[in-house]
Amino acid sequence: MVTQAYTLEGEKNSIEVEENSMFFTYCQIPVIYTPNKLNQIHVIYNDAEEELIEGNILSSAISESIFSRKGRVKYLIVKNRFE
Repeated sequence: MVTQAYTLEGEKNSIEVEENSMFFTYCQIPVIYTPNKLNQIHVIYNDAEEELIEGNILSSAISESIFSRKGRVKYLIVKNRFE
Protein backbone atom coordinates (compact mmCIF):
# COMPACT_ATOMS: atom_id res chain seq x y z
CA MET A 1 0.00 0.00 0.00
CA VAL A 2 1.20 3.51 -0.70
CA THR A 3 0.32 6.28 1.74
CA GLN A 4 1.15 9.97 1.81
CA ALA A 5 2.57 12.27 4.45
CA TYR A 6 3.67 15.89 4.52
CA THR A 7 7.25 16.91 5.30
CA LEU A 8 8.14 19.67 7.75
CA GLU A 9 8.43 21.95 4.70
CA GLY A 10 4.86 21.10 3.63
CA GLU A 11 5.81 18.86 0.68
CA LYS A 12 3.71 15.74 0.06
CA ASN A 13 5.66 12.45 -0.01
CA SER A 14 4.47 8.98 -1.00
CA ILE A 15 5.62 6.14 1.24
CA GLU A 16 5.33 2.40 0.60
CA VAL A 17 3.88 0.48 3.55
CA GLU A 18 4.13 -3.32 3.60
CA GLU A 19 1.17 -5.55 4.38
CA ASN A 20 0.62 -6.12 8.14
CA SER A 21 2.45 -2.87 8.94
CA MET A 22 1.16 0.22 10.71
CA PHE A 23 1.82 3.78 9.56
CA PHE A 24 1.67 6.94 11.67
CA THR A 25 3.55 10.20 12.09
CA TYR A 26 5.30 11.51 15.19
CA CYS A 27 6.42 15.14 15.25
CA GLN A 28 5.66 15.07 11.49
CA ILE A 29 8.14 12.20 10.98
CA PRO A 30 6.56 9.20 9.19
CA VAL A 31 6.96 5.96 11.12
CA ILE A 32 6.37 2.53 9.58
CA TYR A 33 5.94 -0.08 12.30
CA THR A 34 6.23 -3.67 11.11
CA PRO A 35 6.38 -7.08 12.82
CA ASN A 36 9.69 -8.89 12.42
CA LYS A 37 11.87 -11.53 14.05
CA LEU A 38 14.38 -8.83 15.03
CA ASN A 39 14.18 -5.54 16.91
CA GLN A 40 15.61 -2.86 14.60
CA ILE A 41 15.10 0.77 13.73
CA HIS A 42 16.03 1.90 10.22
CA VAL A 43 16.56 5.67 10.16
CA ILE A 44 16.35 7.33 6.74
CA TYR A 45 17.74 10.85 6.65
CA ASN A 46 16.84 13.65 4.23
CA ASP A 47 20.39 13.73 2.85
CA ALA A 48 19.94 10.10 1.61
CA GLU A 49 22.06 8.73 4.49
CA GLU A 50 20.70 5.71 6.35
CA GLU A 51 21.39 4.19 9.74
CA LEU A 52 20.40 0.76 11.05
CA ILE A 53 20.03 0.50 14.81
CA GLU A 54 19.97 -2.96 16.39
CA GLY A 55 17.42 -2.94 19.21
CA ASN A 56 14.54 -0.58 19.82
CA ILE A 57 16.12 2.55 21.31
CA LEU A 58 16.98 5.69 19.36
CA SER A 59 20.05 7.66 20.37
CA SER A 60 19.53 10.92 22.22
CA ALA A 61 20.86 12.83 19.16
CA ILE A 62 18.28 11.26 16.82
CA SER A 63 15.49 11.74 19.37
CA GLU A 64 16.42 15.38 19.87
CA SER A 65 16.47 15.93 16.11
CA ILE A 66 12.96 14.49 15.83
CA PHE A 67 11.51 16.31 18.87
CA SER A 68 12.95 19.67 17.81
CA ARG A 69 11.76 19.13 14.21
CA LYS A 70 15.14 19.92 12.72
CA GLY A 71 14.22 18.18 9.45
CA ARG A 72 17.20 15.82 9.41
CA VAL A 73 15.19 12.58 9.72
CA LYS A 74 13.01 11.76 6.71
CA TYR A 75 11.28 8.68 8.16
CA LEU A 76 11.70 5.65 10.43
CA ILE A 77 11.07 1.96 9.82
CA VAL A 78 10.61 0.22 13.17
CA LYS A 79 10.82 -3.57 13.10
CA ASN A 80 9.66 -5.15 16.31
CA ARG A 81 9.65 -8.76 17.45
CA PHE A 82 6.27 -10.14 18.45
CA GLU A 83 6.17 -13.14 20.74
